[in-house]
Amino acid sequence: STALFSSTDGGAGAGGGTITVDDLRNISVTNANGRVVKLGDIIGSGNEKTSIVVFLRHLGCFNCWSYAREWTLLNEELEKDKDKIVGPIYVSIGDEQRLNAFLDKNPNVPRSQMFVDGYDFDAYKKAGFGRFDEKPKSVTENVTPKPIELGGAKGWWTFLTSFAPLAPVTPDMKFPEMLTPEGLFWVGGTMVIRGDQIVYRWDDRISGDHPDASEVLAIARDAAAMAGQK
Repeated sequence: STALFSSTDGGAGAGGGTITVDDLRNISVTNANGRVVKLGDIIGSGNEKTSIVVFLRHLGCFNCWSYAREWTLLNEELEKDKDKIVGPIYVSIGDEQRLNAFLDKNPNVPRSQMFVDGYDFDAYKKAGFGRFDEKPKSVTENVTPKPIELGGAKGWWTFLTSFAPLAPVTPDMKFPEMLTPEGLFWVGGTMVIRGDQIVYRWDDRISGDHPDASEVLAIARDAAAMAGQK
């Protein structure tokens, strides 16, 4: 299985080792209603709850869809912990229109938990994430993406008939930039936050390099249990 990295290791790409919870709380994202909100308003404050935050890739990426689906398969388990764990809070790259289109095609992703960063990638930058093509070769070589699971033929058909309009292409882009927009290169990561501590952080090294959702949930449950003992 894929090795897990804690915040003290700097993540699986060593991109976010200096990022604090305060940095994350000040990040602005957009919800499905087009409203700009602070990440801190979503994950809350203090030690009363533990939060899972997932920065996906762009909305037209099959790895984004696959990892989001992996989390939705845990929705029943997450429901059991809703009094102790917030999330996962999803952040992707796009705009209000594309976010709503994505949510329509992925109805098991809770609309209230999905947000987007704009095409300046400000949220990704402030969270310490970056482009996979700018990471050192020593970080990205020999990394194997996780298998893509979209729910069989029906899931693949839904993706293949939906992904093109969701790609991070903006109206001002012209050929050939529109073939390789910058949003295709950005990767995110997964974090577990308790109070003012990032108790777990994973930085994707390449597209598809994300942790097992069930293992992250187990870490969040442990963190929540520790908070409850204080």
